[in-house]
Amino acid sequence: MPPLKLDPNSTEPVVAVQGSTLMLRVFGGATVPRLLVDGAAIPFKRIDERNFEFSGTIEAGQNLVVTSGDIALAEWPVAIIADQPPIIDSDKPPQVTSRQALRLSYKASDDYGLARVWANIRLPIITKTTNSGTDDVTEENARAEEEEIMSLELPISPPGAAKSQDGGYFDLTPHPWAGRRVMLHYLAKDQRGQVGMAEVVILRLPELQFHHPVARAIVEQRRILSQAPDKRLLVALALFAISSGPETYGDDEIAYLMIWTTARRLQLKRGKSVSPVMDILWKIALRIEDGVMSVA
Repeated sequence: MPPLKLDPNSTEPVVAVQGSTLMLRVFGGATVPRLLVDGAAIPFKRIDERNFEFSGTIEAGQNLVVTSGDIALAEWPVAIIADQPPIIDSDKPPQVTSRQALRLSYKASDDYGLARVWANIRLPIITKTTNSGTDDVTEENARAEEEEIMSLELPISPPGAAKSQDGGYFDLTPHPWAGRRVMLHYLAKDQRGQVGMAEVVILRLPELQFHHPVARAIVEQRRILSQAPDKRLLVALALFAISSGPETYGDDEIAYLMIWTTARRLQLKRGKSVSPVMDILWKIALRIEDGVMSVA
């Protein structure tokens, strides 16, 4: 809401949003004034010898009185409006472009302005399998598999708007979750920090299709490593085997060294995060699939 100047002579209720900032000043007088909120007293802060100030948020109350000693200097009836959390929902189902980018679209609103909009993506646990062997995830049987969350920031148009209908494009093909079923929630936060959340959306993240057999083999080992880091030694052995046939990937010496050193790293640095290795394996796969320029 825009700033509202209080009239000390008005008897009309002051309409304020819950959490609004109230600023009052009293000039002159030797006694420290007090603000009474439904009878509860809060002292003013002294600015100098004869001037005083109050600044604070108003969460509840029906009557405000400024007093100096036993004298009421001003009084206002108050009507506090509850500030509701934002409302957000999917505007369109997630879409995949021809370049395998993920398009997310939302619509959101808040009483007094949106501060942030984003999407959280989690992995689910698969509790049901179809006869074809493919995973069948539903909202009812999906639970968070781990605490890791992928957060994607979404624009608000215009910034701070009370209503926004926007979205964004995201290249998630390098992410270890590419190609997997995930749970997506749209979230919105208002200026007070209240968060609204949309219903879950189940989707499969887009993935880049590799055609070179060695690139596909490396991506498969990367997938295994992302889902089961404790299999790092088995992945290392598979990478050593891949590196031993450089003729299968154009006798690329740099690719050979990258594969071999990555496998060795998995052997030696046990217990370390596999994230750096995941990045390297992705670059190797791109190099073999498309040539040196793909990772330039």
